[in-house]
Amino acid sequence: GFSPEGQKLAVGNDQGEIHVVAMDSGRVAVSFHAGSVIIRSLQFNPDGQQLLSVLDHSDLQRATLKLWDVDRGSSQDLGNHDSIRAEFSPDGTSILDGEANLWDAARGELREKLRLPGSSDLSTTFHPNGGILAGRPDGAIVLATPARPPFQQMRGHEASLRVVRFSPDGCYLASAGLGTKVRLWNVAEARESNTYGGHDRNIPALAWSPDGQSLVSASAGELQCWDATTLKARWSNSPDVGVTRDLWWLEYSPDGRRVLSGSSDGVVELWDSDTGVSLSHLTTADFVEALDGAAWSPDGTRIVGLFKDRVILWKVAGWLEQWNVPAMADRCVRFSRDGRWLAHANRDGSISLRNAGDGRVVRSFERHQASVKSVVFSPDSRRLFSGGADGAVRIWDTRTGDELLQLNVAGNRLIWSIDLSPDGHTLAAADSDGVVTVWKTE
Repeated sequence: GFSPEGQKLAVGNDQGEIHVVAMDSGRVAVSFHAGSVIIRSLQFNPDGQQLLSVLDHSDLQRATLKLWDVDRGSSQDLGNHDSIRAEFSPDGTSILDGEANLWDAARGELREKLRLPGSSDLSTTFHPNGGILAGRPDGAIVLATPARPPFQQMRGHEASLRVVRFSPDGCYLASAGLGTKVRLWNVAEARESNTYGGHDRNIPALAWSPDGQSLVSASAGELQCWDATTLKARWSNSPDVGVTRDLWWLEYSPDGRRVLSGSSDGVVELWDSDTGVSLSHLTTADFVEALDGAAWSPDGTRIVGLFKDRVILWKVAGWLEQWNVPAMADRCVRFSRDGRWLAHANRDGSISLRNAGDGRVVRSFERHQASVKSVVFSPDSRRLFSGGADGAVRIWDTRTGDELLQLNVAGNRLIWSIDLSPDGHTLAAADSDGVVTVWKTE
C-alpha cells in the first residue's frame, strides 16, 4: 500500500518480509521481518509514520495484527484473530479489526469491543467521517457510528486503586487504594489538584460529605475526616479509641450527619460525622457469612448489607430487619437514586437488580467475563453501569436487561471501582494499574 502522500510504498511477501520503498529513488528505505508468515495486507496511517500489517499464520489458521513504527522499526502485536481484515480510522487514532474491536493506534491497546447485532456475519469499515458502518451479506447496513465517548486518563498513583468517587458537584474526583495517598483530581482539566497524606497504610474506602466540604477515608482500622480544600484533619478515630476493624465501605447519610462503615469481619457501624463518635453498630458475623458491601438508601431510612450468602435490608432506626434473602453476592451494592431498586454483583460475574421494597430479583445482567467489582445507577435509574475484573465497563438498560455499550480501560486492566457524576454526564473507573479513566457519557 502507498503512504498518503504517495512517497512510500509498502510491499510484503509470503516469506514474512515487509519492504518500504522510497518512490523518488525506487530503493528500499527500510525492511521488517515478521517471521514465518504470509503478509496479507499493509496500510499506512494518515501521517505515514505507522504501518498496519495483517499476518497470516497458515499453520494456525489465524491472523496476527502487527503495528510497525516506520522510522524506529519497532512493532506492537494487536493479538491473534480469525479475520484478516483491519484498517486505520480516517484520523489515524484508532484501528478497527474484522472482529469489531477498536484499538488505540498510539498505544497498541484495546480500546473497545463493539457490541454489534449478528457480529459473526457482519463486515465492518470506517466511514470517511470517522463513524463505523457494518453490513450483512444481503447488503443491509445494520449499524452506523456507535456511541463511543471520548476518554481521558489521570495518572499519579503508583499502585492499584480500590475506590474512586465524584464530589457532589461533579467537579472533582477522589481516588485511593494500595498506597498512603488520597488524590483529588480536577475533572474538567484532567489534572491532580491536591493530595491528602494523613494515612500510613493502604486506603480501601473513602466518601464525600453531601456538601462537598469534607471527606472520610479509612486505612487499617483508622477512620479519618478531613477538609476537602485545606486537607486539615477534622477528626480521626484510631484503633485504641474505638475502631478495631478494617473498614472497606464508607458512605455519608444523605443529610450528612452520619457516616456508614462496613468492615470485613461483619460489623456495620454509624458514626457522628462532626465528631467521629460511634453512634451504633450491628455485628452480623454471628449469623451470616462475611460482610461484602453496604450502602445507604437515598432517603436515609434504610441500610443494605451484602454478604456472601445473602442480602439484608434494615431500617436505620433500631436496626430493624425489613427483609433477608439468599444470594451468592460479591463485593458491591448500590441503591438507585430514587430508592426503588438496588443492584449487587454475584460470584458468577452476573449482576442482580432487586426491588428494594421486598428484595425480589426483577432482572439479571450477564456479560462480564470475570467478577464485577463496582456498580452505579444513572440519575434516572434507566441505566446501570458495572465495572469488572475483565477490564470492561458495561452499560445496561435496567428496563430490558439489554447491554447498551461496553467500554474498556487500556490494557483491559482489572477495574476495582467506578462512579458516575451526579448529573450522569461523566463516568470514572479506577483500575489495577493506578489509573483513573474518565469518559463523557452525554
